[in-house]
Amino acid sequence: MYTIRLIKFLACIVFTTVSVKGSAQEVKAPVENPKAVTTYVETSLVPAIILEKYTKEYPLRTLEVWHGYPEILDESDWFGCNPYLYNCVNPKYYVVDFTQNKIPYRVVYNLEGKKIAVHRSMDTKTIKAIAKAIMKTKYKDWKISKAQEEIFKGEDADKLVVYKIEVTKGDNVHYLFYKANGTLIKDKEIK
Repeated sequence: MYTIRLIKFLACIVFTTVSVKGSAQEVKAPVENPKAVTTYVETSLVPAIILEKYTKEYPLRTLEVWHGYPEILDESDWFGCNPYLYNCVNPKYYVVDFTQNKIPYRVVYNLEGKKIAVHRSMDTKTIKAIAKAIMKTKYKDWKISKAQEEIFKGEDADKLVVYKIEVTKGDNVHYLFYKANGTLIKDKEIK
């Protein structure tokens, strides 16, 4: 069931490209564009230190797909990683999507193998505090989609967790990021 949902989710994602102009030394901010094609990375091109840590921590995984991710310009946005919105040829981070115990995961690593964040799908029940918070906002009439994630900073055991809820109304899509107490951290419109 989760495998089919993950495949449907991946098939429905609209991908993006990044266009960079100027000299090779000039650093440009990543540009989101939902009509581009994502860059997949062959497992053989992922740094060995990342593969070693990943394989040790997630031995029973399936449906593994690696992506490159550009430089994160704002470290405070560790939870906002979405490899489907970028086309990254020379990644600064590696992102792997996989399933373990029938639960979809996304894990973000830096080049040194440090785990930056773990995204894990929640079941379709929204945490009560977040549902109450959404009902008090302009999104109270919007549909809460099934795309909900728990996002942990660094290791799963960390206490710092953010909840990502997708809301839709017509063609409008927003990712809402909440703390466990229902405080909205970020509202990201997906165009």
